[in-house]
Amino acid sequence: MLQQDNGGTFDYEAGKIKRAPKLIQKMGIEWLWRLILQPTRIKRMLVLPLYVIKLVFTKDKTKGAFDK
Repeated sequence: MLQQDNGGTFDYEAGKIKRAPKLIQKMGIEWLWRLILQPTRIKRMLVLPLYVIKLVFTKDKTKGAFDK
């Protein structure tokens, strides 16, 4: 499954926020720019990496009794 977050795009298009400087955009770290400007985003931004870590270190509990 592939998902794209467009929340920042909507805020930009609505005029609520300004885009990061061109250098930041070219470096691909516009997310970091927004995090610096809006530190309350850290909790939401940590959800995905923590979920992936949980998946990697959790045993597969979906196997049935007859699966080997």
